[in-house]
Amino acid sequence: MTGDSSILRCAKRVGLVIALVSHGAWAAEGAPRGAEAPPLREGRWVATYESWQLPAGETMGMVGGRMLWGLGDGWHAGPATYGAVRGQRGGFITLGLEAERQWTLGAGWTANAGVFVGGGGGRGGLELAGGGLMLRTHVGLDWAFTPRDRLGVGLSHVRFPSEGAIRSTQPYLRYEHRFDAALTLGWSSQAPANWAPLAWKEHGLALRWRRMKPDASSSRVEGGRVQQFDLLGVAWTAHPWGDGRWLGLAADGALGGGSAGYMQILAQAGWRQNLGSGAHGGLWVAAGPAGGGGVDTGGGLLTEIGVGFAQRIHRDWLVEVGWVRQRAPGGRFDADGWQVGLRYQPGVSGETGTDWTGRPLRVRALHQTYRGQNRAWRSFDADEAVQLAGLAVDAVIGRAPGGAFGYVTGQGVAAHTGRAGAYMAGLVGAGVSVPLAQRWSLEAEGLFGAAGGGGLRTGGGLVGQWQVGLGWRLGRHWSATLSAGQLRAFNGDLRARLVGVALTYDATAWVPGR
Repeated sequence: MTGDSSILRCAKRVGLVIALVSHGAWAAEGAPRGAEAPPLREGRWVATYESWQLPAGETMGMVGGRMLWGLGDGWHAGPATYGAVRGQRGGFITLGLEAERQWTLGAGWTANAGVFVGGGGGRGGLELAGGGLMLRTHVGLDWAFTPRDRLGVGLSHVRFPSEGAIRSTQPYLRYEHRFDAALTLGWSSQAPANWAPLAWKEHGLALRWRRMKPDASSSRVEGGRVQQFDLLGVAWTAHPWGDGRWLGLAADGALGGGSAGYMQILAQAGWRQNLGSGAHGGLWVAAGPAGGGGVDTGGGLLTEIGVGFAQRIHRDWLVEVGWVRQRAPGGRFDADGWQVGLRYQPGVSGETGTDWTGRPLRVRALHQTYRGQNRAWRSFDADEAVQLAGLAVDAVIGRAPGGAFGYVTGQGVAAHTGRAGAYMAGLVGAGVSVPLAQRWSLEAEGLFGAAGGGGLRTGGGLVGQWQVGLGWRLGRHWSATLSAGQLRAFNGDLRARLVGVALTYDATAWVPGR
Protein backbone atom coordinates (compact mmCIF):
# COMPACT_ATOMS: atom_id res chain seq x y z
CA MET A 1 0.00 0.00 0.00
CA THR A 2 1.37 3.44 -0.89
CA GLY A 3 1.89 6.20 1.67
CA ASP A 4 -0.90 8.29 0.15
CA SER A 5 -3.42 5.46 0.29
CA SER A 6 -2.48 4.73 3.92
CA ILE A 7 -3.08 8.37 4.83
CA LEU A 8 -6.42 8.32 2.99
CA ARG A 9 -7.52 5.15 4.79
CA CYS A 10 -6.59 6.68 8.15
CA ALA A 11 -8.46 9.90 7.31
CA LYS A 12 -11.58 7.96 6.37
CA ARG A 13 -11.51 6.13 9.70
CA VAL A 14 -11.10 9.35 11.68
CA GLY A 15 -13.98 10.87 9.73
CA LEU A 16 -16.18 7.89 10.46
CA VAL A 17 -15.68 8.19 14.20
CA ILE A 18 -16.50 11.90 14.10
CA ALA A 19 -19.72 11.06 12.29
CA LEU A 20 -20.75 8.48 14.88
CA VAL A 21 -20.18 10.42 18.10
CA SER A 22 -23.77 11.51 18.57
CA HIS A 23 -25.75 8.44 17.55
CA GLY A 24 -26.11 5.06 19.25
CA ALA A 25 -28.96 2.70 18.27
CA TRP A 26 -28.71 -0.59 20.13
CA ALA A 27 -29.61 -3.69 18.13
CA ALA A 28 -30.40 -7.06 19.64
CA GLU A 29 -31.09 -9.52 16.83
CA GLY A 30 -28.96 -10.62 13.91
CA ALA A 31 -30.16 -11.20 10.38
CA PRO A 32 -31.66 -14.52 9.32
CA ARG A 33 -29.63 -16.69 6.95
CA GLY A 34 -29.82 -15.50 3.36
CA ALA A 35 -30.46 -11.86 4.23
CA GLU A 36 -28.00 -9.01 4.62
CA ALA A 37 -27.96 -7.36 8.04
CA PRO A 38 -27.88 -3.57 8.32
CA PRO A 39 -24.32 -2.38 8.91
CA LEU A 40 -23.65 -2.22 12.65
CA ARG A 41 -20.89 0.00 14.04
CA GLU A 42 -19.40 -0.96 17.38
CA GLY A 43 -19.58 1.68 20.09
CA ARG A 44 -18.22 1.72 23.63
CA TRP A 45 -19.25 3.71 26.70
CA VAL A 46 -16.22 4.09 28.96
CA ALA A 47 -16.12 5.53 32.49
CA THR A 48 -12.99 6.07 34.61
CA TYR A 49 -12.06 7.43 38.02
CA GLU A 50 -8.67 8.80 39.06
CA SER A 51 -7.17 11.31 41.51
CA TRP A 52 -4.96 14.14 40.19
CA GLN A 53 -2.12 15.64 42.25
CA LEU A 54 -2.29 19.45 42.24
CA PRO A 55 0.24 22.01 43.48
CA ALA A 56 0.71 22.40 47.27
CA GLY A 57 -0.26 18.77 47.89
CA GLU A 58 -3.91 19.20 46.91
CA THR A 59 -5.76 16.32 45.24
CA MET A 60 -8.76 16.37 42.89
CA GLY A 61 -10.89 13.29 42.18
CA MET A 62 -11.84 13.17 38.50
CA VAL A 63 -14.47 11.07 36.76
CA GLY A 64 -14.13 10.56 33.02
CA GLY A 65 -16.69 9.57 30.42
CA ARG A 66 -16.34 8.93 26.70
CA MET A 67 -18.14 7.35 23.74
CA LEU A 68 -15.62 5.54 21.56
CA TRP A 69 -16.34 4.13 18.09
CA GLY A 70 -14.52 1.34 16.28
CA LEU A 71 -12.25 2.38 13.40
CA GLY A 72 -10.75 -1.03 12.63
CA ASP A 73 -7.41 -2.64 13.47
CA GLY A 74 -8.13 -2.22 17.19
CA TRP A 75 -8.51 1.57 17.04
CA HIS A 76 -11.36 3.47 18.71
CA ALA A 77 -12.03 7.21 19.07
CA GLY A 78 -14.72 9.65 20.08
CA PRO A 79 -15.75 12.55 22.37
CA ALA A 80 -14.73 12.56 26.02
CA THR A 81 -15.14 14.65 29.17
CA TYR A 82 -13.49 14.80 32.58
CA GLY A 83 -14.94 16.50 35.67
CA ALA A 84 -14.07 17.01 39.33
CA VAL A 85 -16.18 15.11 41.91
CA ARG A 86 -13.90 15.17 44.98
CA GLY A 87 -11.66 17.80 46.57
CA GLN A 88 -12.09 21.58 46.51
CA ARG A 89 -12.54 22.30 42.79
CA GLY A 90 -16.19 21.67 41.97
CA GLY A 91 -16.84 22.87 38.43
CA PHE A 92 -13.46 21.89 36.99
CA ILE A 93 -14.58 20.25 33.72
CA THR A 94 -12.88 19.58 30.39
CA LEU A 95 -14.18 18.46 26.98
CA GLY A 96 -12.36 16.97 24.00
CA LEU A 97 -11.62 13.94 21.81
CA GLU A 98 -9.96 10.67 22.77
CA ALA A 99 -8.32 7.96 20.65
CA GLU A 100 -7.36 4.50 21.88
CA ARG A 101 -5.71 1.33 20.57
CA GLN A 102 -6.67 -2.07 22.03
CA TRP A 103 -4.86 -5.42 21.83
CA THR A 104 -6.55 -8.78 22.55
CA LEU A 105 -4.51 -10.91 24.94
CA GLY A 106 -6.84 -13.90 25.32
CA ALA A 107 -8.96 -15.34 28.18
CA GLY A 108 -11.07 -12.18 28.21
CA TRP A 109 -8.10 -9.81 28.72
CA THR A 110 -7.21 -6.79 26.56
CA ALA A 111 -4.47 -4.16 26.80
CA ASN A 112 -5.09 -0.55 25.78
CA ALA A 113 -3.25 2.74 25.30
CA GLY A 114 -4.69 6.10 24.31
CA VAL A 115 -4.53 9.90 24.28
CA PHE A 116 -7.03 12.67 25.05
CA VAL A 117 -6.79 16.22 23.65
CA GLY A 118 -9.23 18.84 24.89
CA GLY A 119 -9.85 22.07 26.71
CA GLY A 120 -11.49 23.41 29.82
CA GLY A 121 -10.89 24.31 33.43
CA GLY A 122 -13.01 25.69 36.22
CA ARG A 123 -12.57 26.75 39.83
CA GLY A 124 -9.02 28.06 39.97
CA GLY A 125 -8.97 27.69 36.19
CA LEU A 126 -6.36 30.32 35.29
CA GLU A 127 -3.93 29.15 37.95
CA LEU A 128 -4.37 25.42 37.29
CA ALA A 129 -5.39 25.16 33.63
CA GLY A 130 -3.81 28.26 32.09
CA GLY A 131 -5.17 28.61 28.59
CA GLY A 132 -7.15 25.39 29.05
CA LEU A 133 -5.39 22.91 26.76
CA MET A 134 -5.41 19.44 28.38
CA LEU A 135 -3.42 16.38 27.30
CA ARG A 136 -3.94 12.95 28.89
CA THR A 137 -2.24 9.67 27.98
CA HIS A 138 -3.00 6.26 29.44
CA VAL A 139 -2.13 2.56 29.37
CA GLY A 140 -4.20 -0.19 30.98
CA LEU A 141 -5.60 -3.71 31.17
CA ASP A 142 -9.30 -4.74 30.93
CA TRP A 143 -11.08 -7.99 31.72
CA ALA A 144 -14.47 -9.02 30.24
CA PHE A 145 -16.95 -10.23 32.87
CA THR A 146 -19.83 -10.39 30.33
CA PRO A 147 -19.75 -10.36 26.49
CA ARG A 148 -20.45 -6.60 26.53
CA ASP A 149 -19.02 -5.40 29.87
CA ARG A 150 -15.44 -5.00 31.06
CA LEU A 151 -13.56 -3.79 34.15
CA GLY A 152 -10.02 -2.47 34.07
CA VAL A 153 -7.14 -0.67 35.74
CA GLY A 154 -4.35 1.46 34.34
CA LEU A 155 -1.97 4.38 34.66
CA SER A 156 -2.56 7.88 33.23
CA HIS A 157 -0.58 11.10 32.90
CA VAL A 158 -2.26 14.52 32.67
CA ARG A 159 -0.82 17.94 31.92
CA PHE A 160 -2.02 21.40 30.89
CA PRO A 161 0.80 22.71 28.64
CA SER A 162 -0.80 26.11 27.89
CA GLU A 163 0.59 27.90 30.99
CA GLY A 164 -1.19 25.47 33.33
CA ALA A 165 0.21 24.13 36.61
CA ILE A 166 -1.26 20.60 36.53
CA ARG A 167 1.14 17.74 35.83
CA SER A 168 0.08 14.49 37.41
CA THR A 169 0.58 10.73 37.01
CA GLN A 170 -1.86 8.38 38.73
CA PRO A 171 -3.65 4.98 38.58
CA TYR A 172 -7.25 4.75 37.42
CA LEU A 173 -10.23 2.39 37.52
CA ARG A 174 -12.29 1.75 34.38
CA TYR A 175 -15.67 0.34 33.30
CA GLU A 176 -16.62 -0.29 29.66
CA HIS A 177 -19.92 -1.24 27.99
CA ARG A 178 -20.12 -2.21 24.30
CA PHE A 179 -23.07 -1.69 21.94
CA ASP A 180 -23.92 -1.53 18.23
CA ALA A 181 -25.40 1.22 16.04
CA ALA A 182 -26.89 1.12 12.52
CA LEU A 183 -24.90 3.72 10.57
CA THR A 184 -23.42 4.08 7.09
CA LEU A 185 -20.89 6.39 5.46
CA GLY A 186 -22.20 9.36 3.51
CA TRP A 187 -25.82 10.32 2.90
CA SER A 188 -28.43 7.89 1.62
CA SER A 189 -32.20 8.24 1.62
CA GLN A 190 -33.20 4.62 0.97
CA ALA A 191 -31.82 1.39 2.42
CA PRO A 192 -30.98 -1.59 0.20
CA ALA A 193 -33.96 -3.88 -0.34
CA ASN A 194 -32.14 -6.95 1.02
CA TRP A 195 -31.56 -5.53 4.51
CA ALA A 196 -32.95 -7.97 7.06
CA PRO A 197 -35.16 -7.34 10.09
CA LEU A 198 -33.31 -6.22 13.20
CA ALA A 199 -34.85 -5.64 16.63
CA TRP A 200 -34.73 -1.94 17.52
CA LYS A 201 -33.77 -0.47 20.90
CA GLU A 202 -35.01 3.06 21.51
CA HIS A 203 -32.80 6.08 21.95
CA GLY A 204 -33.58 9.78 21.96
CA LEU A 205 -32.14 13.28 22.18
CA ALA A 206 -33.89 16.12 24.02
CA LEU A 207 -33.42 19.86 24.24
CA ARG A 208 -34.49 20.98 27.70
CA TRP A 209 -34.86 24.10 29.85
CA ARG A 210 -34.76 24.09 33.65
CA ARG A 211 -35.49 26.67 36.34
CA MET A 212 -33.56 25.94 39.53
CA LYS A 213 -34.69 27.35 42.89
CA PRO A 214 -31.90 26.89 45.46
CA ASP A 215 -32.74 26.44 49.14
CA ALA A 216 -32.07 29.35 51.48
CA SER A 217 -29.08 27.42 52.85
CA SER A 218 -27.38 27.26 49.42
CA SER A 219 -24.30 29.47 49.30
CA ARG A 220 -21.91 30.92 46.77
CA VAL A 221 -18.19 30.22 46.94
CA GLU A 222 -17.43 33.83 47.90
CA GLY A 223 -20.38 33.98 50.30
CA GLY A 224 -23.97 35.07 49.86
CA ARG A 225 -27.05 33.21 48.74
CA VAL A 226 -27.37 31.48 45.36
CA GLN A 227 -30.20 33.11 43.43
CA GLN A 228 -32.69 31.37 41.14
CA PHE A 229 -31.12 30.54 37.77
CA ASP A 230 -32.05 28.86 34.50
CA LEU A 231 -30.31 26.02 32.67
CA LEU A 232 -30.32 25.09 28.98
CA GLY A 233 -29.13 21.65 28.01
CA VAL A 234 -29.40 18.42 26.07
CA ALA A 235 -30.14 14.90 27.32
CA TRP A 236 -29.44 11.63 25.48
CA THR A 237 -31.30 8.49 26.57
CA ALA A 238 -31.20 4.83 25.51
CA HIS A 239 -33.15 1.66 26.32
CA PRO A 240 -30.58 -1.15 26.00
CA TRP A 241 -32.85 -3.74 27.65
CA GLY A 242 -35.91 -3.05 25.48
CA ASP A 243 -38.23 -2.47 28.46
CA GLY A 244 -39.03 0.44 30.78
CA ARG A 245 -35.48 0.79 32.10
CA TRP A 246 -33.26 3.41 30.52
CA LEU A 247 -29.83 5.04 30.78
CA GLY A 248 -28.86 8.56 29.82
CA LEU A 249 -26.32 11.35 29.76
CA ALA A 250 -27.22 15.04 30.14
CA ALA A 251 -25.29 18.32 30.01
CA ASP A 252 -26.65 21.73 31.05
CA GLY A 253 -25.27 25.26 31.36
CA ALA A 254 -26.53 28.35 33.20
CA LEU A 255 -28.37 31.09 31.35
CA GLY A 256 -29.08 33.60 34.12
CA GLY A 257 -29.35 34.39 37.80
CA GLY A 258 -25.76 35.49 38.33
CA SER A 259 -24.38 31.96 37.87
CA ALA A 260 -22.93 32.24 34.36
CA GLY A 261 -20.32 29.54 33.91
CA TYR A 262 -22.19 26.93 35.96
CA MET A 263 -22.25 23.55 34.20
CA GLN A 264 -23.33 20.02 35.03
CA ILE A 265 -22.75 16.70 33.26
CA LEU A 266 -24.92 13.93 34.73
CA ALA A 267 -25.15 10.20 34.10
CA GLN A 268 -28.77 9.04 34.48
CA ALA A 269 -30.61 5.79 35.17
CA GLY A 270 -34.40 5.59 35.18
CA TRP A 271 -37.60 3.69 34.70
CA ARG A 272 -40.78 4.60 32.78
CA GLN A 273 -44.31 3.29 32.63
CA ASN A 274 -46.49 3.58 29.54
CA LEU A 275 -49.81 5.29 30.31
CA GLY A 276 -51.46 4.82 26.92
CA SER A 277 -52.31 7.25 24.11
CA GLY A 278 -48.61 8.01 23.54
CA ALA A 279 -48.00 9.11 27.14
CA HIS A 280 -45.68 7.77 29.80
CA GLY A 281 -44.46 8.72 33.25
CA GLY A 282 -41.36 7.77 35.14
CA LEU A 283 -38.60 8.56 37.57
CA TRP A 284 -34.80 8.71 37.52
CA VAL A 285 -31.64 9.23 39.52
CA ALA A 286 -28.49 10.96 38.29
CA ALA A 287 -25.02 11.93 39.43
CA GLY A 288 -21.96 13.62 37.97
CA PRO A 289 -19.60 16.60 38.06
CA ALA A 290 -21.06 20.11 38.43
CA GLY A 291 -20.05 23.60 39.46
CA GLY A 292 -18.72 26.94 38.31
CA GLY A 293 -20.47 30.29 38.22
CA GLY A 294 -19.71 30.80 41.91
CA VAL A 295 -22.04 27.96 42.98
CA ASP A 296 -20.47 26.04 45.89
CA THR A 297 -20.63 22.36 44.91
CA GLY A 298 -17.64 21.48 47.07
CA GLY A 299 -15.60 18.80 45.35
CA GLY A 300 -18.00 18.85 42.39
CA LEU A 301 -20.23 15.78 42.87
CA LEU A 302 -23.93 16.55 42.23
CA THR A 303 -26.77 14.07 42.81
CA GLU A 304 -30.30 14.28 41.44
CA ILE A 305 -33.68 12.55 41.70
CA GLY A 306 -36.52 13.37 39.34
CA VAL A 307 -40.01 12.48 38.17
CA GLY A 308 -41.48 13.32 34.79
CA PHE A 309 -44.25 12.94 32.25
CA ALA A 310 -43.97 12.79 28.45
CA GLN A 311 -46.57 12.95 25.68
CA ARG A 312 -45.94 11.92 22.07
CA ILE A 313 -47.11 14.75 19.79
CA HIS A 314 -45.79 13.29 16.51
CA ARG A 315 -44.49 9.97 15.28
CA ASP A 316 -40.95 10.74 16.48
CA TRP A 317 -41.43 13.71 18.84
CA LEU A 318 -42.40 14.03 22.52
CA VAL A 319 -42.99 16.95 24.89
CA GLU A 320 -41.69 16.43 28.43
CA VAL A 321 -42.20 18.08 31.82
CA GLY A 322 -40.60 17.15 35.13
CA TRP A 323 -39.47 18.02 38.65
CA VAL A 324 -35.99 17.44 40.08
CA ARG A 325 -34.25 17.66 43.42
CA GLN A 326 -30.50 18.26 43.41
CA ARG A 327 -27.86 18.15 46.14
CA ALA A 328 -24.08 18.64 46.26
CA PRO A 329 -23.03 16.31 49.12
CA GLY A 330 -19.64 17.98 49.57
CA GLY A 331 -20.80 21.56 49.09
CA ARG A 332 -23.48 24.06 50.00
CA PHE A 333 -25.99 23.64 47.19
CA ASP A 334 -29.48 22.10 47.41
CA ALA A 335 -32.22 23.01 44.95
CA ASP A 336 -35.58 22.11 43.45
CA GLY A 337 -36.15 22.53 39.74
CA TRP A 338 -38.80 22.31 37.05
CA GLN A 339 -38.05 21.36 33.48
CA VAL A 340 -39.69 21.28 30.06
CA GLY A 341 -38.22 19.63 26.99
CA LEU A 342 -38.71 18.53 23.40
CA ARG A 343 -37.42 15.04 22.59
CA TYR A 344 -36.69 13.36 19.25
CA GLN A 345 -37.10 9.61 19.76
CA PRO A 346 -37.66 7.48 16.64
CA GLY A 347 -38.92 3.91 16.80
CA VAL A 348 -40.26 1.79 19.63
CA SER A 349 -38.23 -0.83 21.52
CA GLY A 350 -38.87 -4.31 20.12
CA GLU A 351 -40.04 -2.94 16.76
CA THR A 352 -38.53 -4.85 13.85
CA GLY A 353 -37.00 -2.68 11.18
CA THR A 354 -37.75 -4.01 7.71
CA ASP A 355 -38.41 -0.67 5.99
CA TRP A 356 -35.37 1.33 7.11
CA THR A 357 -35.37 5.15 6.92
CA GLY A 358 -32.14 7.13 6.65
CA ARG A 359 -31.50 10.24 8.78
CA PRO A 360 -28.67 12.35 7.25
CA LEU A 361 -26.14 13.68 9.77
CA ARG A 362 -23.16 16.00 9.65
CA VAL A 363 -20.55 16.12 12.36
CA ARG A 364 -18.07 18.99 12.39
CA ALA A 365 -14.77 19.30 14.21
CA LEU A 366 -14.51 23.01 15.07
CA HIS A 367 -11.74 25.47 15.76
CA GLN A 368 -12.66 29.08 16.55
CA THR A 369 -10.94 32.35 17.46
CA TYR A 370 -12.60 35.14 19.47
CA ARG A 371 -11.28 38.71 19.23
CA GLY A 372 -12.90 41.36 21.40
CA GLN A 373 -14.80 44.27 19.92
CA ASN A 374 -14.63 46.32 23.12
CA ARG A 375 -12.29 46.66 26.10
CA ALA A 376 -14.81 45.16 28.52
CA TRP A 377 -15.37 41.87 26.69
CA ARG A 378 -13.25 40.00 29.25
CA SER A 379 -12.04 40.72 32.78
CA PHE A 380 -8.34 40.73 31.85
CA ASP A 381 -6.05 40.54 28.80
CA ALA A 382 -8.56 42.38 26.61
CA ASP A 383 -6.10 42.52 23.71
CA GLU A 384 -5.51 38.75 23.69
CA ALA A 385 -7.54 36.45 21.44
CA VAL A 386 -9.10 33.27 22.78
CA GLN A 387 -8.69 30.02 20.84
CA LEU A 388 -11.32 27.29 21.19
CA ALA A 389 -11.98 23.78 19.89
CA GLY A 390 -15.12 21.71 19.89
CA LEU A 391 -17.67 19.61 18.06
CA ALA A 392 -20.96 20.26 16.24
CA VAL A 393 -23.62 17.71 15.32
CA ASP A 394 -26.10 18.64 12.56
CA ALA A 395 -29.38 16.92 11.71
CA VAL A 396 -30.05 17.64 8.04
CA ILE A 397 -33.61 18.68 7.12
CA GLY A 398 -35.39 19.98 4.04
CA ARG A 399 -33.04 18.79 1.29
CA ALA A 400 -33.90 20.54 -2.00
CA PRO A 401 -33.45 18.98 -5.48
CA GLY A 402 -30.71 21.48 -6.29
CA GLY A 403 -28.58 20.35 -3.36
CA ALA A 404 -29.48 23.06 -0.85
CA PHE A 405 -30.50 21.92 2.63
CA GLY A 406 -31.27 23.17 6.08
CA TYR A 407 -30.08 21.75 9.37
CA VAL A 408 -30.54 22.03 13.10
CA THR A 409 -27.39 21.89 15.15
CA GLY A 410 -25.93 21.51 18.62
CA GLN A 411 -22.40 22.65 19.37
CA GLY A 412 -19.96 22.64 22.27
CA VAL A 413 -16.62 24.48 22.46
CA ALA A 414 -13.97 24.98 25.15
CA ALA A 415 -11.02 27.39 25.34
CA HIS A 416 -7.52 25.93 24.95
CA THR A 417 -5.30 29.03 24.64
CA GLY A 418 -5.64 32.72 25.46
CA ARG A 419 -5.65 32.52 29.30
CA ALA A 420 -9.36 31.68 29.37
CA GLY A 421 -9.13 28.02 30.39
CA ALA A 422 -12.47 27.82 32.22
CA TYR A 423 -14.55 29.19 29.33
CA MET A 424 -17.05 26.86 27.66
CA ALA A 425 -20.13 27.35 25.49
CA GLY A 426 -23.01 25.06 24.53
CA LEU A 427 -25.14 26.36 21.67
CA VAL A 428 -28.13 25.22 19.61
CA GLY A 429 -29.58 26.68 16.44
CA ALA A 430 -30.21 26.22 12.74
CA GLY A 431 -28.52 26.90 9.43
CA VAL A 432 -28.65 26.54 5.65
CA SER A 433 -26.20 25.35 3.02
CA VAL A 434 -26.54 26.48 -0.61
CA PRO A 435 -24.36 25.00 -3.38
CA LEU A 436 -22.37 27.36 -5.58
CA ALA A 437 -20.19 26.58 -8.60
CA GLN A 438 -18.27 23.29 -8.70
CA ARG A 439 -17.41 22.09 -5.17
CA TRP A 440 -18.17 25.37 -3.41
CA SER A 441 -21.08 26.11 -1.07
CA LEU A 442 -22.33 29.03 0.99
CA GLU A 443 -23.39 28.38 4.60
CA ALA A 444 -25.05 30.52 7.26
CA GLU A 445 -26.25 29.72 10.78
CA GLY A 446 -27.65 31.36 13.89
CA LEU A 447 -27.22 29.97 17.40
CA PHE A 448 -28.00 30.73 21.03
CA GLY A 449 -27.13 29.04 24.29
CA ALA A 450 -25.19 29.11 27.54
CA ALA A 451 -21.61 30.29 27.96
CA GLY A 452 -19.34 31.45 30.74
CA GLY A 453 -16.10 31.15 32.66
CA GLY A 454 -12.53 32.14 31.88
CA GLY A 455 -13.11 35.81 32.61
CA LEU A 456 -15.30 36.39 29.52
CA ARG A 457 -18.13 38.70 30.54
CA THR A 458 -21.23 36.80 29.49
CA GLY A 459 -23.53 38.42 32.09
CA GLY A 460 -26.18 35.89 33.02
CA GLY A 461 -24.72 33.39 30.53
CA LEU A 462 -27.14 33.71 27.60
CA VAL A 463 -25.27 34.33 24.34
CA GLY A 464 -26.10 34.50 20.65
CA GLN A 465 -23.85 33.74 17.69
CA TRP A 466 -24.14 34.09 13.92
CA GLN A 467 -21.71 33.21 11.18
CA VAL A 468 -21.49 32.84 7.42
CA GLY A 469 -19.00 30.63 5.68
CA LEU A 470 -17.62 29.31 2.42
CA GLY A 471 -17.48 25.53 2.11
CA TRP A 472 -15.29 23.34 -0.10
CA ARG A 473 -16.13 19.70 -0.87
CA LEU A 474 -12.92 17.72 -0.24
CA GLY A 475 -14.29 14.32 -1.20
CA ARG A 476 -17.39 12.18 -1.29
CA HIS A 477 -18.05 12.43 2.46
CA TRP A 478 -15.70 15.23 3.50
CA SER A 479 -15.89 19.02 3.38
CA ALA A 480 -14.19 22.01 4.99
CA THR A 481 -15.59 25.44 5.86
CA LEU A 482 -14.04 28.82 6.61
CA SER A 483 -16.45 31.15 8.40
CA ALA A 484 -16.70 34.54 10.12
CA GLY A 485 -19.29 36.03 12.42
CA GLN A 486 -19.98 37.48 15.85
CA LEU A 487 -20.60 36.26 19.39
CA ARG A 488 -22.37 38.48 21.90
CA ALA A 489 -23.85 38.21 25.37
CA PHE A 490 -27.45 39.34 25.74
CA ASN A 491 -26.91 40.73 29.25
CA GLY A 492 -23.14 41.13 29.42
CA ASP A 493 -20.26 43.08 27.91
CA LEU A 494 -19.01 40.27 25.68
CA ARG A 495 -18.83 41.31 22.02
CA ALA A 496 -16.37 39.40 19.88
CA ARG A 497 -15.56 38.79 16.24
CA LEU A 498 -15.42 35.10 15.41
CA VAL A 499 -13.33 33.32 12.79
CA GLY A 500 -13.77 29.59 12.48
CA VAL A 501 -12.67 26.57 10.49
CA ALA A 502 -14.53 23.25 10.42
CA LEU A 503 -13.84 19.78 9.06
CA THR A 504 -17.16 18.07 8.26
CA TYR A 505 -18.05 14.42 7.76
CA ASP A 506 -21.35 13.04 6.41
CA ALA A 507 -23.09 9.88 7.65
CA THR A 508 -26.55 8.31 7.77
CA ALA A 509 -28.27 6.90 10.83
CA TRP A 510 -30.94 4.27 10.08
CA VAL A 511 -34.20 3.92 12.00
CA PRO A 512 -37.25 1.70 11.40
CA GLY A 513 -39.59 3.20 8.79
CA ARG A 514 -43.28 3.36 9.68
